[in-house]
Amino acid sequence: MPAFSLDPFLRLPSVLECTGLSRATLYRKIKMGKFPPQHQIGERCCGWRQSEVAVWLRNPMSFSVDDLPSPAPCGDRSAQYERSANANSGCTRRDETR
Repeated sequence: MPAFSLDPFLRLPSVLECTGLSRATLYRKIKMGKFPPQHQIGERCCGWRQSEVAVWLRNPMSFSVDDLPSPAPCGDRSAQYERSANANSGCTRRDETR
């Protein structure tokens, strides 16, 4: 059996708790490329990779998405998702917003 490590997804409440950021500050940092963006994990839910949040926690003052080890699956990390005022999860794909 191959050995692999799990990289679980963290949901918004967990990310806010472990970072100490407010929701507004978190999304502002994502937009500026100063916090890892969330990943779509379902039709109406998203989460952050635990390993990516850990990279941010090691150096929050000078973090850049360029510090992350692998590229985003869909291109530009800082613009992949944006906050939707109508979404309960706090994120939608940019091309799905109205």
